[in-house]
Amino acid sequence: MDNIETWKSLDRDIEIPKAYDCAEVLDNVDGLRFIFVCEDDKKVKVIFDTIVYSYRNSIDSAFWETLHYLHTNYEPSFYKNEWLYEVKNSGYLKWLEKESGGLYTSDRVRHFVFYTEEEIIEVLGSSPPKIIVEDIPAETTS
Repeated sequence: MDNIETWKSLDRDIEIPKAYDCAEVLDNVDGLRFIFVCEDDKKVKVIFDTIVYSYRNSIDSAFWETLHYLHTNYEPSFYKNEWLYEVKNSGYLKWLEKESGGLYTSDRVRHFVFYTEEEIIEVLGSSPPKIIVEDIPAETTS
């Protein structure tokens, strides 16, 4: 049973509002950062400041197989109310292991998924991201 892909909510110690869009992606020498626009006038910064082996961003309609898998194997509340996941035994992890000639294996690499209303972002990294929730400042007019 170890070869079955399994999804779980990403462990975290703060309450995170539901995201509906990724507003920014920044990949530079300081790491990989995503900013998500959320309900209740909040934004969530997801920051990978350790090794990121690969990442991809796809529109949700490109993930029918994955959505079908989630619908078949998990309660709807699991994937409708949540948006931060860690995936074990994924095809993406297997792809990296194959492409790296076995150098990067699932005991060294973790697969994180961010599933918004519009897109699915996947990151293969060495450790979980830092997550920061902030208020979106109200527009000021002069």
